[in-house]
Amino acid sequence: MSTGRRLWGYAAALPWHVVLTVLSAVLAAVCMLAVVVSCKPLFNMAAQAQVVSMDQMRHMAALLLLYGIGIAIGEFGYMYLFDYVAQSVVMRLRGDLFAHLQSLPLGYFEDASTGALVSHATNDLGVMQARMNFDLVSLVRQPVTIVGLLVYIVLKSSWELLIVAILVGAVLSPVLSSTSRLMKQHAGHLQDRMADLTSQLTESLGAIRVVQSFGASDLECRRFDATNAATRRAMMRTVRVRSVLRPVIHVIILFGVMAVVGVGGVLLKRGRVDLGDIVVVVATLQMMSTAFKELGRARLALSESLAASAKVFGVMDTKPELVDAPDAVTLGTIAGRLEFQGVHFHYKTGGDVLCGIDLTVEPGQTVAVVGSSGSGKTSLANLIPRLYDVTDGALLVDGHDVRAVTRASLRAQIGIVPQQTVLFRGTVADNIAYGKPEASHEEIEAAARAANAHDFVSALPLGYDTEVGERGAKLSGGQAQRIAIARAILRDPRILILDEATSALDSESEALVQEALDRLMQGRTSVVIAHRLSTVQNAHRIVVLDHGQVVENGTPAELLARPDSVYRRFHDLQTGEVPA
Repeated sequence: MSTGRRLWGYAAALPWHVVLTVLSAVLAAVCMLAVVVSCKPLFNMAAQAQVVSMDQMRHMAALLLLYGIGIAIGEFGYMYLFDYVAQSVVMRLRGDLFAHLQSLPLGYFEDASTGALVSHATNDLGVMQARMNFDLVSLVRQPVTIVGLLVYIVLKSSWELLIVAILVGAVLSPVLSSTSRLMKQHAGHLQDRMADLTSQLTESLGAIRVVQSFGASDLECRRFDATNAATRRAMMRTVRVRSVLRPVIHVIILFGVMAVVGVGGVLLKRGRVDLGDIVVVVATLQMMSTAFKELGRARLALSESLAASAKVFGVMDTKPELVDAPDAVTLGTIAGRLEFQGVHFHYKTGGDVLCGIDLTVEPGQTVAVVGSSGSGKTSLANLIPRLYDVTDGALLVDGHDVRAVTRASLRAQIGIVPQQTVLFRGTVADNIAYGKPEASHEEIEAAARAANAHDFVSALPLGYDTEVGERGAKLSGGQAQRIAIARAILRDPRILILDEATSALDSESEALVQEALDRLMQGRTSVVIAHRLSTVQNAHRIVVLDHGQVVENGTPAELLARPDSVYRRFHDLQTGEVPA
């Protein structure tokens, strides 16, 4: 389906608004035509030096007043109604884009530029919001005006003057078409450059600490200036097209007026037309000039809107790789048993990250997964909430293949405390209740107490109503991590995933967080990923991964008792019992 039809599908959700918009535009165009037509008798009377009576003047004034009111009502109607439709289209499209992005798997975001996605949701839709205004109603109003003027010339004037008017329109039409195509092309390039600019801005500000620490501010400024200049060049290409169109239309109409005056003068001498005909046709061409200029502006605005919306639809056309099976069942209350059966996994590029994993975690059991960087620990954990699908084998939860249950019901059973704590703009209470928005204040406070967070939260200026700032910037690392633990406690999951939850903390914060984690893990199936082996001493079992394979599996005591075990080597390196 074409981009234009897809946009029309959004507008069609407001059929009466669209119909009234068109009727208002037609009303304004017809009344404008009526003003020109009604003035013809005055031109003829003036040309023949006839006296205009007061009755005639009053009649003419009443008609002009009536037509003026019609124009005012029509213009208000189409300006307001079309803007309402346009803003509704952009609002729905922005909502659909955001919802679609939420449905895409993590693999998509690993390949896509966050800045480009932000640009689609802001810059591209911003262009649509700016361009899809009442100017586009000219696509309805101005053709009515142009056709109406030509019809009047046919009925009330000579065929010679009609040919002149048609020739003017015939010259202008390809000019509008070619400039519209050129504008759509340039607008597409401009949106690409805006995406690059937003990407660079997002990346640089997101890593501002690293940029300043390495003294790379000047380098970032030079890179940004180059991208900014490329964006300006792309913008100026669209400006040139827009700037050239109006004077070209003006010159073509000017030659048309000269032709009408010349042909009309000959016909006037022969008695084929009167002066009123010539004046009306000249006025008609002037109105056509305005109509074509507004039509050209509308065509350019439409081209920019289509180019911008094509970028948005390009993202929305991305098919989610992870979807619920047609016969997926809702996972009810579970015990929390995990089974990895010959699991293989690889990302879009590269070889297998996990190779034939066979592992069973019993309900309520804590299993620690250790291994060197790149051994596949985080990939293993990401398969449990089905952030990715296994490429071979199966992962079962209480005997259910995770691909055979709905993602929502599966993820409702799982709590995750990541290494890099993610907090959202809002209050402390909002962040704790993120996984359970309907939670009461008492439940939120109870979760905070269990996470060793209540004391520091109570000391904040507004307690639980204190804003945490962007990404929790107003909290320390240990405080933010305890908020994340409180969020997991409130969710009350049966399966818990801890992805190196204490690796970035100081000793004091680590002790408080570890105490909260121990409390959180009680009675839950827990998969703990850790580099610090001191945090997994109390695990029921330890699984050692190496190059995507389980090389060791046993209790901490069993693995330490083996002098040649990989886990023993990790342990000795961290405790300093053997030289590193």
